[in-house]
Amino acid sequence: MTSEHGSERPPSKRPATRTPEFFLAAVLCAAAATRFFRLGHQSLWFDEVFSLDVVEKPFSALISEALRDAVHPPLYYILLKPFAMLSESEWILRLPSALLGIAFVALMYAVVADMLNRRVAGVAAVICLLSPFHVFYSQETRMYTLLMVMALLSTFLLHRANDREQRAAWTMYSFSIFLLLMTHYVAVGLVVAHGIWAILTGKRRKASQQSGGDLRSSVVTGWIASVAVAGLLSLPWMIGILQHGQKLGERTEDGSLETAIYSLVGTFLSFNFGYFEGLFREGNLVLALVGVASLAALIFWWQGVSSMLSSRNQRAMDPSALILLSLIGATAFSFLVAVFSIFHLPRYYSAAYPFGVIVMAAGIVAMWERRRPPAVIGGALLLTLWCIGLRNYYCNPVYAREDWRSVSRFMQRHKRPDDVLVFNAAYEDIPFRHYFRDTFRKQGLPSVNRPSEGLVEKEARPIVVDTDSRRYWLILCYDHITDPQSLVRKWFDANLRRIEEHSFSQIDVILYEDAGSVSR
Repeated sequence: MTSEHGSERPPSKRPATRTPEFFLAAVLCAAAATRFFRLGHQSLWFDEVFSLDVVEKPFSALISEALRDAVHPPLYYILLKPFAMLSESEWILRLPSALLGIAFVALMYAVVADMLNRRVAGVAAVICLLSPFHVFYSQETRMYTLLMVMALLSTFLLHRANDREQRAAWTMYSFSIFLLLMTHYVAVGLVVAHGIWAILTGKRRKASQQSGGDLRSSVVTGWIASVAVAGLLSLPWMIGILQHGQKLGERTEDGSLETAIYSLVGTFLSFNFGYFEGLFREGNLVLALVGVASLAALIFWWQGVSSMLSSRNQRAMDPSALILLSLIGATAFSFLVAVFSIFHLPRYYSAAYPFGVIVMAAGIVAMWERRRPPAVIGGALLLTLWCIGLRNYYCNPVYAREDWRSVSRFMQRHKRPDDVLVFNAAYEDIPFRHYFRDTFRKQGLPSVNRPSEGLVEKEARPIVVDTDSRRYWLILCYDHITDPQSLVRKWFDANLRRIEEHSFSQIDVILYEDAGSVSR
């Protein structure tokens, strides 16, 4: 076992204490509290209902649906299906992610304690405990918490396989990367980073004449064999994707270098403070805190990288390099995806999140040991913003997910049998249908994102002319994506009479009445 500075630690003659066990138990209890608190309070939003829609299908249809998806393989849906069979309540559907979030905190402590030391492990566990970013995805019916768990676990298993002379360890690693790739395809970058680390480690050992021809010296061979096994396990799935899957090129809108750079900056802020955009609404004081805390986070990250690279001990250097390369590889691949496709949100960088936490924890420990007052100030700034982020996430309606549950209740009270519901895209009624179980007349408008004024006129007029209804509910969600110029709303305002308008957490519901001005 190595010390914080990488030197060999002599065996301790002091009696063993249970302090680490008590600390971990306390952290896990707190992690359970932050993940279970108000777990079912918010409505399911679009992506969560999409998950439910997939798992409610028979197993063969579930697999077919996952095959057609560009980035979401079936592993999470398979794990979610038994919970969906128990109940459709928000609490039950989010329970798998909450449990995975708690497990991630425990795994983080165990992995970092083994690869680095207990002090960094404790700080990393506390960061995960309070991280608004991680709490958010621990309360969402999507696969991103599972992705973080598998990213950290597969990296640790590679470290163990390299550290032990056991083929079983390499077998476990190969199975873990198979599960990782069946969780999310953006994890490809992490597997490539593992390979780069294996090559560099093999070269360094050969140069220092530490190679003896055993399993530990053949880390490159072990990685290649593990990837080959994972590839064979994935082969039927890959063939299915080639035959039936949606191509990533079909989702290239919004992809650009500028978008990717913005996503990278936003991901850094999200990893450190949660969804940072809302913090800008808090006022100048919080905005100033974000700026200063961002600087503190950068310093901690820099200190973490420096401390991990400064080790002179070979056994300590290998895991440090693995952690850093995993962070770089996972981030770089997600960045490239953002350049060429629509997938540019912070959640698509989730495979890099565990390693960012470790680097920050190492930086906090390094600064604490060298410059304690700055470490206290920087840590206090981060803690303050974490608390603000958690408060907003739990209690501030501005941060709430799309409230389809309230929209459904409102429509149950106010919709008439002949009313027509017009959604701003053909697929936007999916979450509404989950809560609104009665029949309703529905139209999707526009048929494509970013329509022209002529297309809106062509598609909107028949909705009014060809129906016998006089009342039209325009239900808008994500219209900044589907109709950024608000052409649909403008057409309704120009041709119908607006009666009332209501907002439900990112959803606008507007009632229009036809006064006979639209020619039939």
